[in-house]
Amino acid sequence: MFKTLLLAKTTLVEMIRQPAYFYIFFGVGLMMVLTPFFTMFAFYDTNRLLIEMGLASITVMSLVAVSISATHSIYTEIQRKTVLLILTKPVSRNSFLAGKYLGVVGCGAVIIFFHSLLLMIVLRMGAPETAAYIVDQPGVAGIICIFIFSLIYGFFQNYFNRKNFFANSIKAAIVLAVFFFLIVGIFDRQWRIEEYWKDFSIEVTKGIFLIFLGMLVLSGFTVMLSGYLGKDSNLIVTFSLFLIGLMSDRYIGSMQDVNIFFQLLYKITPNFHVFLVSDTIVFNRAIPSSYLISSTMYALFLLAGIFSFSIVLFDRKEIA
Repeated sequence: MFKTLLLAKTTLVEMIRQPAYFYIFFGVGLMMVLTPFFTMFAFYDTNRLLIEMGLASITVMSLVAVSISATHSIYTEIQRKTVLLILTKPVSRNSFLAGKYLGVVGCGAVIIFFHSLLLMIVLRMGAPETAAYIVDQPGVAGIICIFIFSLIYGFFQNYFNRKNFFANSIKAAIVLAVFFFLIVGIFDRQWRIEEYWKDFSIEVTKGIFLIFLGMLVLSGFTVMLSGYLGKDSNLIVTFSLFLIGLMSDRYIGSMQDVNIFFQLLYKITPNFHVFLVSDTIVFNRAIPSSYLISSTMYALFLLAGIFSFSIVLFDRKEIA
């Protein structure tokens, strides 16, 4: 178990040092905080658009992050034969695969966690629909400090201590995001103390949890594929599987009565629509606890099957 966790930590640390991960982390974060300006002309529907665009961004970018992370940490190591250095030590292939999977999940979780905090602050800020809009001063100050101070911290660590700029900027951004999320909730839009996080939405939090479950399943797919496919191919196949899973209810499920082939296809196709509930949230419907429990069990069931298949494939793969 220790070796598995050590591999997971190494995978995560190695990935956050990569420029591609840095650009996804900050690029999507910047796009998210600018979302209110994209939706300001959709009168009275801005909150709905903010939620849908925010959750969609978190979903897609976590998919991209785990796909790139899996390819970099598994496919690249196999191509360079560096995986042999690990497997020649007392590390089994199962432990190697489990460690890489946990590291990839960690990469996706960092993206989801950081962008979720930003989304909560952005939802509180809202969009300037009318002239009566009051600027959320604590929210704006927090967003600016998160981005500027994290980059400054990364620059100083790189310049004076020769530490990786990308990794230190990401670490600082996460710490600052947590700090300002806790601070912003104390004040109203004009720095007056109010009820703590009066506008906090527990339903959005539930939606983010379901996205995390979907990311766990997608991570299993992309880890399984990363032993055979490069970065671009892995991303395309993983994204295609995600789209097929989103459409399984509408298209494959509607054809179950045609013949047994479509019945079987519907049962074996992962239904990713289960993990996307933005339509429920924007119409102010509650997500019941029973749904969260059943979705969790469904995700764990899928993950068990995918990971078991991944172990079989990886055991049979010729690495040397």
